[in-house]
Amino acid sequence: NVNVNVNASMQSTNTTLSRNQSGYSQQSMNRMHGAGGGGGGGPIGVGNASVGMHGNHAVAAGIGNNTTNGGKGAVYGAPFSAKSVGNANIANGGTGPATRVQDIDKTKRSAILHSAIGSLLPGEEVIMFISNLRDVKDTSSPHSAVGTSKLFRDRALVGNEKWCCAMTLYRIIVFSFRESDFSTDDADKTNEGTNVERNQIDEWVRSASVSRQFQTANQYRNAGGKFHQVIQMPIGAIDRVEKSTDFVSNSSQMGFSSSGLMGNSTMYSDSLGGSVANGTLIIYGKDNGRLIQFTTPSYADCMGAYQHLNEYAFPGKKRLGFLFAFESRKAEVLASVKALEGENMNSNPAGRITARPTPRRYDPLAEFQRMVSISPDMQCPWRPLLKANAAYNACSSYPSIVFGPSTINDETPEGMGIVRDIASFRSGQRFQTLSWASRHDGASLWRCAQPKVGIQGNRNATDERYIQMIGECAALANSQAVMNFKMPPRPSVEFLRMLTGGINSSDLMLESYERQGIAVLNEKCMVKIMDLRPKSSAMANRTGGYGYENTSYYKNTTLSFHGIGNIHAVRDSYQKLNALCANAAANDVQWMQLVEETKWLSHIRLILSASWQAAFHVKYNRLPVLLHCSHGWDRTSQVCALSQIFLDPYYRTRAGFSCLVEKDFLALGHPFHLRSGHGEGRGDRNNSNSSSQVDEGQMSPIFIQFLDCVWQILNQYPDYFEFNSKYIFIVSEHVYSCRFGTLLCDTEREREAVASIRQRTPCLWEYLDSSPELLNKSYRPITAQGDECQESGSLMMPLSCLLRNVTLWTDRFCMYSSKPTDRCLPSELARDISTDHAESGQVLGRVGRFEELELERVQAEAAKWKRLALQKDEEIYALKQTLKLLA
Repeated sequence: NVNVNVNASMQSTNTTLSRNQSGYSQQSMNRMHGAGGGGGGGPIGVGNASVGMHGNHAVAAGIGNNTTNGGKGAVYGAPFSAKSVGNANIANGGTGPATRVQDIDKTKRSAILHSAIGSLLPGEEVIMFISNLRDVKDTSSPHSAVGTSKLFRDRALVGNEKWCCAMTLYRIIVFSFRESDFSTDDADKTNEGTNVERNQIDEWVRSASVSRQFQTANQYRNAGGKFHQVIQMPIGAIDRVEKSTDFVSNSSQMGFSSSGLMGNSTMYSDSLGGSVANGTLIIYGKDNGRLIQFTTPSYADCMGAYQHLNEYAFPGKKRLGFLFAFESRKAEVLASVKALEGENMNSNPAGRITARPTPRRYDPLAEFQRMVSISPDMQCPWRPLLKANAAYNACSSYPSIVFGPSTINDETPEGMGIVRDIASFRSGQRFQTLSWASRHDGASLWRCAQPKVGIQGNRNATDERYIQMIGECAALANSQAVMNFKMPPRPSVEFLRMLTGGINSSDLMLESYERQGIAVLNEKCMVKIMDLRPKSSAMANRTGGYGYENTSYYKNTTLSFHGIGNIHAVRDSYQKLNALCANAAANDVQWMQLVEETKWLSHIRLILSASWQAAFHVKYNRLPVLLHCSHGWDRTSQVCALSQIFLDPYYRTRAGFSCLVEKDFLALGHPFHLRSGHGEGRGDRNNSNSSSQVDEGQMSPIFIQFLDCVWQILNQYPDYFEFNSKYIFIVSEHVYSCRFGTLLCDTEREREAVASIRQRTPCLWEYLDSSPELLNKSYRPITAQGDECQESGSLMMPLSCLLRNVTLWTDRFCMYSSKPTDRCLPSELARDISTDHAESGQVLGRVGRFEELELERVQAEAAKWKRLALQKDEEIYALKQTLKLLA
């Protein structure tokens, strides 16, 4: 018996609903921290017992009929062994009134689901199935015609179309099917109406009268020719779930029937004094301002779906092991644990999991060796600090291996003391560490957090000396490069003025170089400090004990502020942009003005400008540049990574880009969980369960913003990148999906030492590398090697050219827009539109830009004419040989 509080329009009534249903067993709700619980019944009942967060070894028992995997341990606990126990605990209730809706049998459900989305992902299991949905729609329904609305479509042609909802461990899937496609009666299998509708759609596509979303939604058919519309959202991308109740007169509808895919079909009693209660669910996404809405045939179905969605979507940070990323490799992990069952697990905690870890894309020592040039005639100005943070003692959000000036030896007590001292003077102990270095000289990129200056202007002599040591090592390396004729020549001041477009010419030191030359310039300013915040924000932080460097104390340095907004400004702008794209009443005549008013593109330009200027100082002024914001893990990560994309062609390849993200975001402590709210959400606003409630003040799309900046560069200069725009799009798709473990957790320590992410979850980069369609066909690889490659491969376009061509990433932000934005593709270019629906998002994202598809068509046409020309050449040659013989 389930007590349900129904809020009617006139009064609130407490009513008991009787249920006899094993698919929604109350056992599945017992997933509390440190307690075991079982799943629903059925042929593949899913038991999801949890163990204590810091438990060493536990046995998880799932309850369900033929349960294959009883449970899973919390992400921070040790592995476990799973056992299957008994039958499902069925909540027995009364029998409802006779139903007039015939439910779909289990065999047919599985066939329909497989037809709609193809095979499930590894580890993906269906935990809920509801048929006979009504009022289905999502954000794009007004123009994509997705859902039960018959916009653009003749009701007579789709009268046999029905909608279902399936929830798996990974996603919520709302999809349609046509009864005639699955009918066993040949008389019902008529394609007359379907063919008429297909002809109408083809006509609309030929005249470009519909959007790409409409084309995607209405042209998908599986290999057997069956038609489906599919709406899906990853469970991890859900922000909140809301429910409401509708009442229908009992005189017209006696009752409803529905059941979980994994349970047995039963009756519900949802009658309230002559009325029948139906439930409507609205699922809001964390991304793109998207929502999915549908009405279930009974209130019990609505409650079951509501509870399951909140349970699986918002397990809370302490139970990250319930995220789908840990399901994909669960069988492999369990097998590796069983191999150790005879050992003492408590005495050997490091050896509990023997599953193969996915390889690191960022190996600190290998990457350092790739960047710098170590030769007898030039001493390397930098060195790895192997012991300073080996146990994450100096800074818990830094990697175990960091880099510093060669004059620091962390193997001595004095060197360790210097590292501890400078760490104590920086916010979050995030001291200065090397991120990128030139092969020729001392030009380099460094990063850290803001200093603890405070209102009284506190000083730290060790911190001041450390920055001076960075400058001295860089100046010495520059001198050696000049002596060895390895210093790259500097262009004329006139050329550099054109390049900068007059922006910050004094800060970029053009006049100083013109008057004094590069040698004197390096003597007078050995370190360039770029504070990425607005100066007003940096000054305000002094009241909290922080602030910015006083160049009177930091000798031979210059300081500049770059005005990039904080996480709150970014989140506010992002929400405004999503609201604008989802607004069906937006004024299209003033569209670009409305987009600019969200300030999103202004933030993008500020980040690109600061990144370009940092790269300018490194490439042309040959200086070490120190970047920081407040904590040194948001704006600093963005600008540092983008500067390297400008400077180093390696980071514009697939291997290099994955290395760059793992280095400047993952290893150096960008808090992905804090900013994305993985496993957390707003859920039910009336729910006081704090374990699953996200801190909304700390959520912000910082990594999405970085990917947008990369897309802006790629969009303008595609031939400089090995990957195409679809590559960036898919990475952005999986920021919230939780399908891969790559972008989970906040620090390297959490991923490696606590959660064993690489051993327990699949890797996003391996998935991307397995897709050849993500390669850029117009890429021009750099043929130079070594020193020449780093210099000749830089991408330093005129700054004004970069900033003036910043535009909205419509493929990403208008993907679920309520109004048509992306043009439909010609039929001959839309051949990839019906690809596998097993991906996390809609097919639209994988279709790619029209220009890319047009390029493929032109190349195919050129190849055809080339083959024809070769054929004619062979015929002419054969004719000539014949003439010779006749002569």
